Formats: sequence, structure tokens, C-alpha cells
Amino acid sequence: MDPLEKFIHSNREAFDQATPPDNLWDGIRFENSPTKIKKLNSPLIKWSFRAAAAILIFVTAWFMNDLYDQKSNDMAINIEVKSKNREMVYELKEAEAFYSARITQNLKRIATLASNRPGLLESVNTDIEELDIVYGELKKDLGDNAANTEVVEAMIQNYRLKLDILEQILSQIEEKNIPQHNETPNYEI
Repeated sequence: MDPLEKFIHSNREAFDQATPPDNLWDGIRFENSPTKIKKLNSPLIKWSFRAAAAILIFVTAWFMNDLYDQKSNDMAINIEVKSKNREMVYELKEAEAFYSARITQNLKRIATLASNRPGLLESVNTDIEELDIVYGELKKDLGDNAANTEVVEAMIQNYRLKLDILEQILSQIEEKNIPQHNETPNYEI
């Protein structure tokens, strides 16, 4: 038994002593006016309720359709963005693999050709480290905004720049290492 029931059972006599005043029911009137009932049963009111119900159903259906279309469009956009992101990530990984291999190969060639010039190798490493710092910042930007094609293009451009620098240095080193033959060969007839 809950506390309210206990209270009612223990104080039942006090509740039974209170009686309503005799004139209470005189103040309460029941009105069964036939005119009000006729107004509610009139054909105009029936058609108004039907029309309001039809409009309410139509507006609700319209709103639900718009809501569903918007969610469908949002889902399609999300799928497209995810697909585009996958393509960009795949393209970036492919470019990273290609350019990293070429850059490593060129760095090894520069190290062997410029073994007698340690300052040149240090300079090349400093330039590459600076470009690596820029690449790290771009990678951070890509993490913040994965759908940004400009960041991916800038990252690939960074790799191209590294490779171009290394290829230019290699061509200059190779030109200096090729012995110059100023003598023209003499042929006898």
C-alpha cells in the first residue's frame, strides 16, 4: 500500500464528513440547445472540416516529400563527396609512390656524383627538407578539409617541384663530370 492510500484509509472519516452545499447543483445547468446542434450538423460545417482535413493531409504530404527529397539529395551528395575523396586519395597515393621512388633514385645519384662536393649535397638536403615541411603543412590541411582538390593538387605539385630541382641539379653535375674534348679528331685519308 502506498503512502497516499494509507493516508486516505486513516483519514476516511474526515473525508466523509464534508458534504456539498445544497445550492451546488442549482448553479450547474445543462444546456441542450437544438440550435447549437443544428449548427454543428450543418452541411457547410461538414464540408469545411473535410476541406480542412484534406488541406492538412496535402500540406503534410508535401512537407514529408520535401524532407525525404532533401535527405535523398544530401545522401547523394555525401556519396559523391566520399567517392570523390576516395579518387583523390587514390590519386595522391599513386603520385606519392611514383614521385617518392623517383626522388629517392635521384638523391642517390646526386650522392654518388657529388661525393667530392659535400656542400652541394647539404644544400640539396636543405632544399628537400624545406619542401618536406611545406608538404607536411599541406597534409595537415588535407586532414582538415578532405574534399579540397586544391590541396591534393598542391601536394602533387610539391613532389613535382622536388623532382624538378633534383633533375636540374643532376643535369648540372653530369655536365660538369663529362670531360670536354676540345681536340678535333684528325682523320687521314
